[in-house]
Amino acid sequence: MLGFINGEGSFTVNKKGTLIFSIEHTDKASIALIKNRLNLGPTIFDRGQRLFRGSLRKNTYSLGVS
Repeated sequence: MLGFINGEGSFTVNKKGTLIFSIEHTDKASIALIKNRLNLGPTIFDRGQRLFRGSLRKNTYSLGVS
């Protein structure tokens, strides 16, 4: 799980100064497993398909904790 979070996780600070840790991946089941193992409350967000360098990326899912 640490390797997954190391590769897919990020930290950001929002406009209010709150630190947010988030992970994003194409496999919703992987995100759900981490959410359940760590007993996290936020829902998994479906980010949909997005353009990246002129082509559509796969549908991704994210989980953010602040």
